[in-house]
Amino acid sequence: MTWCILSKDGDKSPTSAATEGAKGGLDKKQSSDDRRDLFEENFKELKKWVDVKSPKYGILLVTRERRAQRLGTALKVFFASLALVAAYNSSIY
Repeated sequence: MTWCILSKDGDKSPTSAATEGAKGGLDKKQSSDDRRDLFEENFKELKKWVDVKSPKYGILLVTRERRAQRLGTALKVFFASLALVAAYNSSIY
């Protein structure tokens, strides 16, 4: 999961990038748009069932913001979720 946040191209996993390079005939922009649409569709469905702003789904929310090129919001969400996890961990010990 970390590769999608730290990589420059958040839409590709290491394995999909390798297999896509092997398939010469795909239109990269179209396949990228299709994945983005699928990600948004799945994220909207997930929002119906769970609170995506909870720390459990923090990485997913950061990934969504990063895909939308809202890097400031992605950092804000990341640090908020990090602070919640730190507060939770300090209350346990």
